[in-house]
Amino acid sequence: MDRHTWMYKISRVAREYIDGLEYFIEFAEEFLKKKRMELGKEEMIMCPCRDFYNLKKYPSATTVRDHLFRRGFMNDYTKWIWHGEGIHSEKTKKSDQNYESNEDSIRTNKEDDAENDRVDEMIQDVEDLLMQQPKILENLVDDSKKLLYPGCNAQFTRLSTTLKLSDIIVTLCEFEIFLCILKAYVRNRRLPEASIVEGYSVEETIEFCTEYLTSANPVGIPRSRHEGRLDGQGTLGQRMISLTVRILDRAHLFVLQHMTDVNPYLQEHITQLRKINPSKSGKWVTNEHNRSFVKWFKDRVMSQYLESPSTVSNILKWLAYGPDIPVISYQGYDVNGSQDSNTL
Repeated sequence: MDRHTWMYKISRVAREYIDGLEYFIEFAEEFLKKKRMELGKEEMIMCPCRDFYNLKKYPSATTVRDHLFRRGFMNDYTKWIWHGEGIHSEKTKKSDQNYESNEDSIRTNKEDDAENDRVDEMIQDVEDLLMQQPKILENLVDDSKKLLYPGCNAQFTRLSTTLKLSDIIVTLCEFEIFLCILKAYVRNRRLPEASIVEGYSVEETIEFCTEYLTSANPVGIPRSRHEGRLDGQGTLGQRMISLTVRILDRAHLFVLQHMTDVNPYLQEHITQLRKINPSKSGKWVTNEHNRSFVKWFKDRVMSQYLESPSTVSNILKWLAYGPDIPVISYQGYDVNGSQDSNTL
């Protein structure tokens, strides 16, 4: 059975999938062990399951095995490049044999060791960055093993030569930028050194003042001691009190009169009072409205909810239910940035 079949075409509880999974774990553990010996540090194994796509590492292969058994492999991962296949397979074994046979000569050349270490570090960095681009990584690894031209010294590969040329370009660019900065400081060509020092001092002073002003408080504008407390919370003297029915009704009416959802019910109640009592004055209608609206509103919402529940929103249901009898009281409050020490 080919790899694509047992990885993606059969059930994960089938014997073929379990055997293939064990083979993958053994293959990955062997590669991980070799990698730890080469780098001389602890390395973790990537998880190629459907959830993590080789973007998460674990110190133990047991966790990876559990993930792959429960979730399966990520799509199109038939070539295990992140677990030693292709990148660290036959070519790697041959390079290891060449390294062992020439160990004495390599140790005598510290510059070659440093260059090889640098290439290995670059490959490791690229492995972490190019999780979703295995083809690019394979090309880089191939370039690190291909000679610059047939018959040249083994230390001159395509990748190492590119790195050396890149170092020259970067070094020259940085040096030219630094010279341009020094040239910009010159104001007096007769005294270039003094003008450079003066220009640098001015720049440092401006930077220092800018950093200082960002953390300093503006002069003449005192910071409010109420800042951060304008969230409707009391400042001191918390206690629980029970209000009378009259006070609760007044508070309830005040809230209802300032809610947009309740406005149609307010108009309906006033119209109903005027229709039932056509001979009464406007003052009487207003007083009667304030006295009876809370109870009428509760009954009206309840009857509407029983007839058609979808027409009554949760806000209307809570408003009709009304406030709780026990309330929290404070001796002091922050109101619009000012403290009120009177008990409300």
